[in-house]
Amino acid sequence: MVRMAVPRDLAQMAALDARVQRLPWSLSALSQEMGSRFSRIWVVFPLNSHHTVAGFLLFRMVMDEIYVVQFSIDIPWQRRGAGKMAMNLLIRYGQRCGSERIVLDVSPDNDGAIGFYTSFGFMIQGGETKRVQGRRNLIMDLSLR
Repeated sequence: MVRMAVPRDLAQMAALDARVQRLPWSLSALSQEMGSRFSRIWVVFPLNSHHTVAGFLLFRMVMDEIYVVQFSIDIPWQRRGAGKMAMNLLIRYGQRCGSERIVLDVSPDNDGAIGFYTSFGFMIQGGETKRVQGRRNLIMDLSLR
């Protein structure tokens, strides 16, 4: 189950992100992003609970693109369909909104994430990288046209 994040979700989101990401978002950064008119944060819940945050997807709507800023699924919920469900919803959302593409960046040594995104049709953009705290990440995108 996926819904828009609300302020009471922020503490769980920050704790989850700290468990699963090399560069986690802080509670204050997530809170600030929640207030941005360009950003959307969706939280992912297991089917049997509306209180346990299993993951979240933070993205920005920029002109005709969706940029995935952070996508985190907690360890107990990885490889159980939670991420797949959220990504499928994002793709459908982008199509309904008339977005041209979904863009994200990923660490080049994160084979699991690269495989996950590739399974949806995302492609690595040759030669394009994004510097994130001294590291170069790969840019991947999915055409929605």
